[in-house]
Amino acid sequence: MSEKTATAASYASAVASAIIGLTLNDLALLVAIVTGVATYFTSRYYQRKREARENEAARRKAELDELDKKLKELELAGIRRRKEPRPEPFVDVPETPGKFPGDAP
Repeated sequence: MSEKTATAASYASAVASAIIGLTLNDLALLVAIVTGVATYFTSRYYQRKREARENEAARRKAELDELDKKLKELELAGIRRRKEPRPEPFVDVPETPGKFPGDAP
């Protein structure tokens, strides 16, 4: 038997004898402690996720508020971009008929 195996067997037998030596009340106390610790860390994990989500939402809301403020300032200044129809292409029409370049006189 190698030294690693002997050490593992020694610890396993110590844990087994400790569990066997526990009364039902001791086991219930141990389960309650483990459950309490697991509940604490699970709650802490989800609390941090919620806080991160709330912080991100607050950051985005502040950014949108800032953009809304800038838009209102531009609207008040009369610089707001308007969607206007495209103008027709420019066609040079002579004032008198028959005066196009290349027309015979």
